[in-house]
Amino acid sequence: MVSKPHGGKLIRRIVVERTRERILSERHEYPSVQIDHGRAIDLENIAHGVYSPLKGFLTSDDFQSVLDNMQPRIKNLKVRQVNPALEGKHYPSASLVVSEYFGIWNAWSALGAMGDMSKRALEVPRVEELLKAEGLSREDTLRLIELIDSNYIVMDRKAVEEALHVLLGHEPKELLEYEPWVRKVEATKETIEEAISSVEERNGFAIVEFESPFNIISKVARKLVWEKGYRGAVVVNHNFHGKAQLYFRVSPKETDRISVPTIIKKLRDHGIKAMKGAFAINQWLIEEGLLKVENPPREGPVRLDKVKVKWNETIAWAWGGYYSRVFINVKGREPHGVVPPEKFQEVRDEVAELIKSIRGPNGEKWDTKVFYPEEIYPVAKGDKPDMIVYLDDLNWRAAGTLGYETPYLQENDTGPDDAVHAEYGVFSLYLPGMDEAKRIQLTIYDFAPTVLKLFGMRKPLRGRSIV
Repeated sequence: MVSKPHGGKLIRRIVVERTRERILSERHEYPSVQIDHGRAIDLENIAHGVYSPLKGFLTSDDFQSVLDNMQPRIKNLKVRQVNPALEGKHYPSASLVVSEYFGIWNAWSALGAMGDMSKRALEVPRVEELLKAEGLSREDTLRLIELIDSNYIVMDRKAVEEALHVLLGHEPKELLEYEPWVRKVEATKETIEEAISSVEERNGFAIVEFESPFNIISKVARKLVWEKGYRGAVVVNHNFHGKAQLYFRVSPKETDRISVPTIIKKLRDHGIKAMKGAFAINQWLIEEGLLKVENPPREGPVRLDKVKVKWNETIAWAWGGYYSRVFINVKGREPHGVVPPEKFQEVRDEVAELIKSIRGPNGEKWDTKVFYPEEIYPVAKGDKPDMIVYLDDLNWRAAGTLGYETPYLQENDTGPDDAVHAEYGVFSLYLPGMDEAKRIQLTIYDFAPTVLKLFGMRKPLRGRSIV
């Protein structure tokens, strides 16, 4: 009935109930909706299909229950809010809240709590009772969590989506030998062992660099600190699906000696500036004849991947975000490319000039900046865009969706937002003994040398320590 998101952290979950008995009788078939916690949702108005994922199975007679752990009190009379925290109660796991609300207690209630709380869940009497009734030992339980988690660790999205059906189709003990998941756990362990086979030690700290598509960076760091006994670990995955990951972990002994949260008061990898609006970049590309689609949507927001693109007639398309990423449809590089490779630079320059000529909704001149990744980054890996676009110098956000009367939008297309990222990040540092504030200029490259020096480590890096 209620799907359990990976990692066990129930943020917001919406289910529809006409009668409690009907829900319980249909709990394996009845639709449930997992709301992405990264999106802003107006829960006061999620009635009668206002929120698009609910359209199609909500009627005017439906009553909605919202189970959450972060939403303030909801005044909408059509919404029953279930949040024990609002009544001053404390539940160690959101999974226990769900089980209590629906009156369904079984091994999955306990395993859900394990996903929320890890080993600490074994100290909860109800969890221990449920596992014992199922004949699951402590080792079995931890193994099951590892198996379920493996789908996400190896970044198998389809398997994550199908996991609920696998869980419903097997008894918990049967899953201990479920071959597809067992293979993923084994592959994960092999990759972790390979990563830690080349540890560089500096002053008791482990430095590990590797490349893997698996999301194991935190597991590598924990193994180095918890099992291998290092004071701390700096772990870098240089190629996680075209991006770099950096993870830093210290031992409890080191955290007692030096409190990083106390020292680093504030860290933000970007600045902030007011958002004047959002600009539907793909809609503009359509208007300019650079992007061709069949039956352009008239009512948005509609994502580009939800419309039929005429790729054999398309020159460029874009992604939205705080800044836009624009791609040229290059022949031989893209599945249905049309721009000859020898014409790429010429076409890119022409599209860039067109973008820089965009004016505001009232005809005002914009200070739009277009960057080529290979010119501004020392290394540009992965599926990089051909252009990075700051619309009006980041005063306007880029909207990648379609279906508007005008490309000029008053709000962000994916949820309320009143700010745009800016180039200058924020780093606030406090050191014991400091008696006055000091303001300096630094770059993002100075952060790693600074933190490493605080822990008595020095490694040749671009940048400098500011302490």
